[in-house]
Amino acid sequence: MIIKTKDYGMVSIDQNDIINFKEGIFAFEDVAQFVILKKDGNSPIMRLQAVEAEDPRFVILDPYVVMSDYCPNVTQDTLYKLGAKDISELRFFVIAVIPKNIHQTTVNLRSPVVINFDTQLGLQVILDDCDYPLRHPIFAEGGKAEPVC
Repeated sequence: MIIKTKDYGMVSIDQNDIINFKEGIFAFEDVAQFVILKKDGNSPIMRLQAVEAEDPRFVILDPYVVMSDYCPNVTQDTLYKLGAKDISELRFFVIAVIPKNIHQTTVNLRSPVVINFDTQLGLQVILDDCDYPLRHPIFAEGGKAEPVC
């Protein structure tokens, strides 16, 4: 299947790589199918790209690259919605906000995107029982390319 993207142009994806977000992503609840695109195999930066249109698309990262002790808890309801028996079956991603000054980039640690790759189901959740910030800077003060955590 070929999809059109703003970041990578026309991209060939496998139907089996499509992740179904039955509840969508916050503010984009009507978009149900996404795929994860990665331009460079070594980069922690990925795109969560809508399948049916160029937008929405999100820059996502593995949260453990930003905060090595990230320890999200999910509810039984979340496990059920994703077809998982245990949290170990899930992968977490955080959405980045990249302003004009890239050194002010932040990630949302409080509302990760959670995916069960075995069922190809995804969900964005709000972690209610934690103190993770909505805007966590990924660069140290002064703009050096060093993770804060």
